[in-house]
Amino acid sequence: KQGIAVLRADDRGIGGSEGDIYNSTLEDFAYDALAGFNFLKSLAEVNPDKIGFIGNSEGTLVGPLAASINKETAFIITLGGIGIPGDEVILDQVNAIGKLSNFDTETISKIKDQTSKMLELVKTEPDSIALVQKLKNSLNDNKRSKIDKSLFLIPGSVEEQIKIFTSIWYKYQVRYNPAISLQQINSPFLALHGDMDPFVAPDKNLNAISKHLKKAGNKNITTIKLKGVNHIFQDAQSGSPADYNKNKISFSPRALKIIGDWIDKTIK
Repeated sequence: KQGIAVLRADDRGIGGSEGDIYNSTLEDFAYDALAGFNFLKSLAEVNPDKIGFIGNSEGTLVGPLAASINKETAFIITLGGIGIPGDEVILDQVNAIGKLSNFDTETISKIKDQTSKMLELVKTEPDSIALVQKLKNSLNDNKRSKIDKSLFLIPGSVEEQIKIFTSIWYKYQVRYNPAISLQQINSPFLALHGDMDPFVAPDKNLNAISKHLKKAGNKNITTIKLKGVNHIFQDAQSGSPADYNKNKISFSPRALKIIGDWIDKTIK
């Protein structure tokens, strides 16, 4: 309605898309996004000089990474953007979602401690067989200690949890630091964040994104925290994922207007 063309695509292994997310990395996803960029350039109705990336959650790592590869990127917008290393994001999630789940302080502390140990294994153990065994031992220790809730972020059996922990996708996420790409970006950048986001801490990540972009010499940075908006950018009463399906409107009209107005003012 605002004269802005949008291309959206299913993730790998979803809908009609081929591939497997768990055997892919952020770099793979960035090249998927670049394929979309090049497709848009081929369309007569799209201005090839005004194409950018917009992403939510994991997409806020993919967009900047794609832009750091493609210097033709006209702009970037992040929704619930990540500006800190992957393992730190996960530990913040444990803390926030533990509070949402009404865990007591002692339980949350134990959960964070156990999660931190497992993340360290994922980051540092190069031998896949040894990693599986060490994770299995850790997970079984959790259950014996009655803190099996430490993996409430990754539901399922021990075997299912280990499969995700040892996947190419997860290992890349845990080790990835978005500063690598953000410090290479000079394109206009809009970072939006909901204040009810338990998955990506708003202030901490908005500040980190801004800091990294400034190191790149970027002079066109806008960061906005929206009151009453959750991680998937619904206007919401809480940030709990349990409430996602209760919202009748899938995307905050306030956020949509900010995005459209910013593109209109900055790019068009």
